[in-house]
Amino acid sequence: MFDFARIIGFALATYPLVFIIFFPALWFAHRQLGKPFGRKRITILFLLGLSIYGPLLLTNLPLPDDFAVFCESTGGLKPRLEPFQFIPPAKYFLSELVRKGVILNIPFLWESFLNFWMLFPAGVIFRVLKKRNILMPIMIAVASSLLLEMTQLTGIWGLIGCAHRTFDVDDIILNSSGFLAGWIAMSILFAISAWYSRRVKSNV
Repeated sequence: MFDFARIIGFALATYPLVFIIFFPALWFAHRQLGKPFGRKRITILFLLGLSIYGPLLLTNLPLPDDFAVFCESTGGLKPRLEPFQFIPPAKYFLSELVRKGVILNIPFLWESFLNFWMLFPAGVIFRVLKKRNILMPIMIAVASSLLLEMTQLTGIWGLIGCAHRTFDVDDIILNSSGFLAGWIAMSILFAISAWYSRRVKSNV
């Protein structure tokens, strides 16, 4: 069985091969669009892909030991379709923290917290690609989140035969929000950097 650290290690070990497989498609797309495809851009795309590939493995591993037995015994895990279920435990957590100074161990809430940060690096790296239009990161955020959840819902697109992880609307909301938060945070850093550069030039 995989634990968290082993999944991360597995992602780092296997991703270079995945990137090499998709590299010709990236090169062809950049050539068709007439965009530069130097070492800097390749590095950024490599990191962007890793920031999606890692969460994809984290949300699907470990796999059931026996696919047929798992699907027969569970019938597949049922999806959670009601949004914002993380809000009540978050309110309770904050109220206890403020009133008593107690940090509660609420697994569901910690899971929601991690889901928010899961695609944050992807948002940061995507902004490094100079995508300034907010509509594009919104589309990428939702598409990436849907990819993660649909992979769970379909049992890795039919490989397992049933839903081996729980499809959760809240995960889509949190993953997308984390991606956008990363994009916005990097945009703010770029704005501060540009402002500082202008100030330095004006003082010279």
